[in-house]
Amino acid sequence: MFSKIKSKKIKFTNTLNVAKEYAPVPSIQMIPEWYRKMESSFPKNQTPDSLQTIKKCIPVLDAITAGYMILSPCDVYVSIEDG
Repeated sequence: MFSKIKSKKIKFTNTLNVAKEYAPVPSIQMIPEWYRKMESSFPKNQTPDSLQTIKKCIPVLDAITAGYMILSPCDVYVSIEDG
């Protein structure tokens, strides 16, 4: 017999008065357009065998859709200097 699993709700609190458009968003709502448009396998006329793309890889889908995205009003660049 299966036991009922209680779902836990996450509540984000806006303590820094951040604008609503930068609030955390479930990642499943932010699937990249390139991923949506990607075919599951390469066309047979381009390869000798039917090769699959990463769209067939369930762990990639899990990584893209799990958790939340925290949006930023600008691009962020990270670099390592002096080691």
